[in-house]
Amino acid sequence: MNKLNKIVLALFVGLFASVTAVAQVTTFQEGNLYYKITDTVNHKVSVVPENATSPYYTTSPSGDIVIPTTVAHNSVNYTVESIADHAFDGCTGITSIKLSAATPYVVNANVFEGLTLSGIKLIVPQAAKAAYKAAAVWSDFKVVGDGQHVITITPAVNGTLTVTNAGVNVPTGTPVDDETVLTVNATANPDYQVDSIKVGNVKVANNGTFTVTEAVTVEAFISKVKYAITITAPTNGTLVVLNGTDTVHDNDMIEHGTVLTVNATGDEGYEVDELKANGNDIVGGNVNVTAATTITATFKKKTYAITITPATNGTLVVLNGTDTVHNSDMIEHGTILTATATANAGYRVDSIKAGTKKVAADGTFTVTEAVTVEAVISPIPTYAITFANPANGTLEVKNGIAPITSGDQIAEGTVLTVSATADQGYRIDSIKVGNVKIANNSTFTVTEAVTVEAFISQIPSFVITINQPANGTLEVKEGSNVIATGSPILEGTTLAVSATANTGYRLDSIKVGNVKVANNGTFTVTEAVTVEAFISHIPAVTKFKVSYDANMEGGVIKVVSGSDVIASGDSVAQGTIINISVSTNPGYTVKSLKVNGVDVSTNGYSHTVNADVLIEAEFPSMTDIENVSATATKVYPNPVVDILNVEAQEDVIYIRVYNMYGVEVARIANANAIDLASLAAGNYLVRVQTATGVSTHRIVKK
Repeated sequence: MNKLNKIVLALFVGLFASVTAVAQVTTFQEGNLYYKITDTVNHKVSVVPENATSPYYTTSPSGDIVIPTTVAHNSVNYTVESIADHAFDGCTGITSIKLSAATPYVVNANVFEGLTLSGIKLIVPQAAKAAYKAAAVWSDFKVVGDGQHVITITPAVNGTLTVTNAGVNVPTGTPVDDETVLTVNATANPDYQVDSIKVGNVKVANNGTFTVTEAVTVEAFISKVKYAITITAPTNGTLVVLNGTDTVHDNDMIEHGTVLTVNATGDEGYEVDELKANGNDIVGGNVNVTAATTITATFKKKTYAITITPATNGTLVVLNGTDTVHNSDMIEHGTILTATATANAGYRVDSIKAGTKKVAADGTFTVTEAVTVEAVISPIPTYAITFANPANGTLEVKNGIAPITSGDQIAEGTVLTVSATADQGYRIDSIKVGNVKIANNSTFTVTEAVTVEAFISQIPSFVITINQPANGTLEVKEGSNVIATGSPILEGTTLAVSATANTGYRLDSIKVGNVKVANNGTFTVTEAVTVEAFISHIPAVTKFKVSYDANMEGGVIKVVSGSDVIASGDSVAQGTIINISVSTNPGYTVKSLKVNGVDVSTNGYSHTVNADVLIEAEFPSMTDIENVSATATKVYPNPVVDILNVEAQEDVIYIRVYNMYGVEVARIANANAIDLASLAAGNYLVRVQTATGVSTHRIVKK
């Protein structure tokens, strides 16, 4: 047989085998499951429903279903490679499914159509549990592993710990099925409490449950019962609670049976009134904690005994506000008392003491301890007061309104008044009480024996010389009396000076000695002086003529000085400031304004007159202006809405805008643009002035 025939024969044999295999594909039942042969060569099957269409089963599989990895049929072992669509459709009696496949079968959701998967246990190889929980459809089951986990229970200290499975006790070391739910309970001994229960590293509630997924250790943490300690912060003092050397703070939790130390200290001036724990007095400063405890302290002001020593040769009264304090009264710390002592006639109060300290000037003192209050009263000493009338005057000493006699004994502290009077032509130089000067009609207080003296001297007079001026008069007066030159005047006299210049003359100044005084002013005589008035001739006023054309056709020139109008031909004094302005008649404008041949502004020019003034103005008609050539400047845009620009080869000095009546309606200096937004729509003339000339332009304003 040639090679080609061999190839054809081989293909035929293979095709025949394939056709034979297809013809042998069938469905069979093993146990309560149905299988379909999917590969006769490799012996593979798929789990399928009993019927190809709904209803899929005559009798549905129920209870605990086991899907093996291999199944035997007609002495042939088949590998279960898949689960077909609707394999368990409507099998609502299934309670669990057990799979041995290490890799989850890929299934369609309709495989379990009509089943509540979350209520069905899916038992899988322990190592494949995570894969099934992550796989589509299978993750909807209650997935459990097929292994068991050992539960280790650590015995509880100061209590008991139990683990139960559906009410049955689970001893330590017991293996438990995967995903089993166990209950944990811990009970503390008397005076102890369960702080927490841990399953592995996870806390669970007491009488709570946990699901077994691995071998774990269960332990309970039990400690003594702790109680909240409430410490109410007091006023007027401090409250400190100690646990050993540690400070206990408000709301701290303290173990049952702990003995706390309580210290209460009053602020300055306060002492402990009550110290209580849960309303009961704290004895010995210790509290045994057996329940939640509130510790409080209240403070009251300290009180001190006040001893009042009766005053000798007077009285001593101590007041608390308006209430009289009696000897041995108890007074609260910080109270301000007032002590007042009154001496008998001929005696004085030297001091009042509270303890070792003198009371304040107003008699008050603050109670901070037990004190004795006493007043020191002694006889008032008297001193001789000596005085005599001075020469050329009198001296008087009074006690109140009553004059005393030289040599009288006057009580210390008495206030005396001293007054002295000088005779005519004399003055009081000073008054002395002992070595101390005092003012006339003033007082002094008697503290020792003294001599009172008044020193009086004659008032000097000075000659007043009056130089009468030429071309006027000079007058010096004392009151209404005119003083003649050479008269002697008493020192300190006030004189008035007045001078009058003759016609054509003016008063320049008045001098008293070397000092200028105002006309009709005064001066005080302190030495011999000469009074003089300086009068000079008033020079003639120079005037200059102001000339201008008052009858021009195109406009009007106006000249004023202040509020006075200066007419053409009027003369004004040299130095007069005149203001020059022009206004145009309808149809005319201002071309120029000159003062003595010099161009000036047409808008209120000021000029100081120092020579004759010639004012000239040109008022050309608007017709003449329209014919002026404007080759050197351009204005744009035209028509214009708001800003009109000027293009020129030289700097622009002025831009002036006139209406068709020749009235100026806008202007700007030293700029190349002008804002015309405020003007009404219409025709206008624009004059552009540069250093070499003026150009005029007709524009339209929109």
